[in-house]
Amino acid sequence: MARLKILLAQHGRPAPAGLLAALRDQGFEVETTRNQADTWIALRAGGHHAVLLMPLGRDPLAPEFSSLLPGPDGPDAPALLVLTDDPGFLAEHIDRIDEYLSPDDAPGAIAGRVVLGVARRRARERLLRESSTDFKTGLPNDRRFAEQCRIECARAEREEHPLSLLLIDLDEFKRINDEHDHDFGDHALRQLADTLRAGLRPFDTPARKGGDEFAVLLPHTSLAQAANIAERLRGSVAQLQLDHGGHRRRLTISLGVATWLPKGGETFEQALLGADKALLSAKALGRNRVELHVPAPAGPAGQPPQDLASQRRGVPEAAPPPRPASPPAAPRPPASRSHPAQPARPPVSPAPPPPGSPPGSPPASQPASQPASSPPPARRRAKPGSRSARGNPPADGE
Repeated sequence: MARLKILLAQHGRPAPAGLLAALRDQGFEVETTRNQADTWIALRAGGHHAVLLMPLGRDPLAPEFSSLLPGPDGPDAPALLVLTDDPGFLAEHIDRIDEYLSPDDAPGAIAGRVVLGVARRRARERLLRESSTDFKTGLPNDRRFAEQCRIECARAEREEHPLSLLLIDLDEFKRINDEHDHDFGDHALRQLADTLRAGLRPFDTPARKGGDEFAVLLPHTSLAQAANIAERLRGSVAQLQLDHGGHRRRLTISLGVATWLPKGGETFEQALLGADKALLSAKALGRNRVELHVPAPAGPAGQPPQDLASQRRGVPEAAPPPRPASPPAAPRPPASRSHPAQPARPPVSPAPPPPGSPPGSPPASQPASQPASSPPPARRRAKPGSRSARGNPPADGE
């Protein structure tokens, strides 16, 4: 078993007598420094499992702390243990310091606490790796990829360089599982992951987002460079001949490519959405191809682009088909002898009202509207034998 290496940083008071020997008895390889510059140089060389710091002052923001504190959830960082009789001044770093040790403790007790601090740090790193790694392929999972996107976006904004990304689908993955078996499908996923690792640069980040979908983050990469990388990966996968469990099959992938510019017209989320649309376009156009997302020109200053467009690599986007013109109106038939053309009638102007009529009276050509008359009363039926019934007019008073 390899020996654990500890850096004993004696910035302030010297180490308690016997501590060096106690640490060596616990199996540590001990390296000592006596100022901040030497400590920083030693840590840059790497390989330490723990740092035991005897601080120079009590300022929690001093460089001797800021240079030693690990990043949040940073993997492979050495355990940090502080030897101090007043740990209260470091309360704001309580979640990033593994152990507070008292200089009044016995050297053997301090060495034992160092061993426990290293063990806890290793357990935390193992849990972090397991929670952020896809267990089938060994690639970072979607959670780790999202965190890496946040880190690379901040770096791209700070350094003003392009950040590209690839979204990748393993073509017909469901059919692979249905025609063969799930063990063969898992083997196909692992082969694709190995091809991505072999075809990418050390600072690129490949990840499995889930199912048959993979992603790659490409720092310091333009859209043209990302398209070349995507095409190289596509060709490498197309050359694979899988032979596993008595089944043979070739693999292909479809890729969508997008690039985010910190001072461009769209956000990183819009670029990610554009890469997804380009991937869908690649699948719709027959699979085993690379599609590029090209953002539309930005609108007025301070406004995002009006539209996002996807473009096939090397082939400009086709213009939409013209709208069909409406049919022309049927011409009027020419005049004939039997049906001569009728001259247009001039508009008829209303006649003035008759002289002497009060104001507001209707014109003479338009009779005044009559008030609605009530219906005539029902006529009484004559009695038989009466004069009315015999056709003679009724007498007065009858």
